[in-house]
Amino acid sequence: REEIGKAIVGQHKIVDQLLIALFSGGHCLLEGVPGLAKTLLVSTVAEILDIHPQTLRRRLSAEGTTFKDIKNQLRRDTALHYLGKQGISIEEIAHRSGFSEASAFIRAFKSWTGLTPYTYRKGL
Repeated sequence: REEIGKAIVGQHKIVDQLLIALFSGGHCLLEGVPGLAKTLLVSTVAEILDIHPQTLRRRLSAEGTTFKDIKNQLRRDTALHYLGKQGISIEEIAHRSGFSEASAFIRAFKSWTGLTPYTYRKGL
């Protein structure tokens, strides 16, 4: 997040949206952001930063994280956000969180929180 924030200055919300889209679905379309109104793939994050992908992995490692860790954090945060909203099905939340199947989402959510999405939502 910090590294991308250096390349996309002053656009914290865009950086968060970019990371969520990249790590949950693999690509995103950003509109209205100078120089970034194009489809971006995960592999282009390093390109945006003008570094080799392995260098980006090493830098993330030096910060104590990985792409997988960031992806899981973003998926979890996205799921928690949408579970707090009424009228959005668990299947839709799974999709918005980057899962192709609700069953995989439910397993992941339970590993993150100890609760199923249904149980978590009931407790809100």
